[in-house]
Amino acid sequence: EQAEEEERLDNDGEEGEEIDEEDREAKRARLLDEYAKARIPKPPLAEANFVMKTLSDDDQAFMRRALLIGLERGGSVGRSPSELNRLARGEGHRFTVRQVASAGMKDGSVTFPLGSVDVRVGSRCRFFVRDGDFARREVEALWTGFKRKELEGSLFGNGSGGDEPGAGRPTGCIVLPTLDRGAKLFGGKAGFESGLVSEYLPDVPSVSGFFSNGVVGNLDGTVSAGNANLPGSNENTLWGSSSQYVVFRSKSNRPVFSPRRAREEAAGAASAQVRDAAMDSKLAAEDAKRIQLTKSFGDTLAGEAAPRAPNGELIVRR
Repeated sequence: EQAEEEERLDNDGEEGEEIDEEDREAKRARLLDEYAKARIPKPPLAEANFVMKTLSDDDQAFMRRALLIGLERGGSVGRSPSELNRLARGEGHRFTVRQVASAGMKDGSVTFPLGSVDVRVGSRCRFFVRDGDFARREVEALWTGFKRKELEGSLFGNGSGGDEPGAGRPTGCIVLPTLDRGAKLFGGKAGFESGLVSEYLPDVPSVSGFFSNGVVGNLDGTVSAGNANLPGSNENTLWGSSSQYVVFRSKSNRPVFSPRRAREEAAGAASAQVRDAAMDSKLAAEDAKRIQLTKSFGDTLAGEAAPRAPNGELIVRR
């Protein structure tokens, strides 16, 4: 019976191994089939419809509202697939996001705004949606990468951070968001971006800015501008649904005049002066009171004779 039990267990183990092997073969065949299908060129709209079926209801609503396609910048060799991790390390954005201007329903093609981008064969793309939570984390990761580059520059570079040699410490910042990046995008929190800039640049005396319909500038400095070999280079472009941060620096590191700080210092000096005047008045009143008590006590003693015993000795009262 023991031998039969061991034989039965051996047979079960062999059957389990055969089932695992069959599952691995089936999974491998399914992956090969999916890979073969993925290599077949498909129109962007067909791919968007396929991707949309795998998304949640909220993401599907975002994707139907505005179709956004990101084109990879400068290749992906040695780069992190996570956009937030890249920004936190100061590596810049991996994709340049564009909004589709028009689409062909017959052939499933999409058209970007005229002159905005040169799409090349073999370029990687990714579909994007607008999400307030991701936008908040993106801004935080972007400024984390900025502070990291500042620290690396101060320790190993020019001694003061910045993108150029000899760049001084930040002395001012202008925040230029587009109209759709207000309190509604960041969960009803007004002034989110300017407040975040103040946290990451605590020594900057002035953070100002205004909303606009678009901003003009380069995306970041991680891809060289005007390089024909790199798609999506860092040229100056008109951007929508974006925020631009302009950081001012002082090469001489001289103190920068801040009206707000000057008002605070003036108010502090005025309150200190009022406090000192009140203290002086209080001390003068106490001195006058002491002088009056001393004078009254002296007048009282001057009109009376000192108490003496019958033998003429002074009587000391304790």
